[in-house]
Amino acid sequence: MNSSQGVPGNSRAPILNHAGLVVGIGHGGLEQGISSINWAVPVSQLPKLLASADAMLEEAMRTRESFAAELDVAPGAALQCGEIPFRKLRTRPFNRLQQTTDDPVALQQVIGASPAIAMRVLPNLAYDAWVNEESGGAIALPAGNVPTQEAGLCVVHGNGSFAVHFGGSHIANTADAQLHSVQFEREVEAAHGNLFWQPDPHWSYAFPHVNGLEGVIIQRTSGYGINPGLGRPTAYTTETLMARGKTFIGIAVVTDDYNPQVVATCQLMPQNPACAPVVLALETWLRYALGVLFSTFSAR
Repeated sequence: MNSSQGVPGNSRAPILNHAGLVVGIGHGGLEQGISSINWAVPVSQLPKLLASADAMLEEAMRTRESFAAELDVAPGAALQCGEIPFRKLRTRPFNRLQQTTDDPVALQQVIGASPAIAMRVLPNLAYDAWVNEESGGAIALPAGNVPTQEAGLCVVHGNGSFAVHFGGSHIANTADAQLHSVQFEREVEAAHGNLFWQPDPHWSYAFPHVNGLEGVIIQRTSGYGINPGLGRPTAYTTETLMARGKTFIGIAVVTDDYNPQVVATCQLMPQNPACAPVVLALETWLRYALGVLFSTFSAR
């Protein structure tokens, strides 16, 4: 497996080790949700490959998830988000991503919270994959949303009061990820006024999810931003904080127009004419919240 992100067009490209020596030739890969897994042929096997008379199976050539196939990939310019760059590599529909999400239970919970709204949003929903190619970390943004650099992070301003913040940093090891997670959260909170933030246990992992084989740690949390003057929440956030090796990546969506009682009422009665603006806000929230959930590291 390669330690960096492969994309269509990388087949037959040389794979270098840290000493700059060629150790393999890029062969292909498979998509895995918003990210992907890719592999190479070791140089020790190249003589056998060159001598082989086997032909590629036509079925494999037609598999859209295979990097050996022609895919609609148009890598864009890299954008520095925190300490690491991200590049838009591909756009994929929701129905493709839901099949390989790393947390299908949470996905169904998010959709089930507002089923009537989900039925309107999901059929035409698609996501752009913004990938840190060195680590394989991928951020999912609703298709067509273009981030800009603000205060060190990359930000997308959605309809109304919504904002998505994401970025990454270099860490000494996965144990160091906690400090970088806190720093990321503080930077996001600072962009949304003087609020007191507390976790929402109904939409937060009790403990980080750890994949020992992949060396990945993922923590997904949600929280309320309480306005001290009003004594109630006026903001809400959902975030994914993840680390692998020497890379930390965080993404958070925040709405600054949040009233829990109104939201609960309109989730139950979305057909109420008085709920029309709230329903539009919930549709926007669902698009961004699912992107936060889809954001992950590629498998190796």
